[in-house]
Amino acid sequence: MKLLIDFGNTRCKWVLIVENEWQSVNSFAHHGQNIIEAMHKHLPLKEVHEIHIVSVLGDAFETDCQRTLEDIVSCNFYHSQADAHSIQLAYATPTSYGADRFAALVAAHQHGSGDKIIVDCGTALTIDVLKHSGQHLGGLIIPGMTMMC
Repeated sequence: MKLLIDFGNTRCKWVLIVENEWQSVNSFAHHGQNIIEAMHKHLPLKEVHEIHIVSVLGDAFETDCQRTLEDIVSCNFYHSQADAHSIQLAYATPTSYGADRFAALVAAHQHGSGDKIIVDCGTALTIDVLKHSGQHLGGLIIPGMTMMC
């Protein structure tokens, strides 16, 4: 079994995959909590062989996860790249572009044809434009609905 996780600024979204089928999709709020403790409380860690993570929480979080999970399961983190998975990122510094946004570009490119506008409504609202060729034209981040209100 595989566990795919997206750690945003305030929520963790995850899906459990069994024999290439989505078995469980869930999320939990982690804002203000010890995230490692929240992971053990909310995620089915003992049921999985591998974990794949995109996160906007930074290097310290990634290090803590690796250290905490290494005895339980293989843990893989993914980061934005200038040119990977047929995506040519418009940002000069790929590390400044969120891994969650990069994963959305890859998914949109692999699962649809034509030019695309990718919108993600979370703590922040992100909008990105992707040409059919995989060329990222750029994007923007604005406060999400809660922050705006």
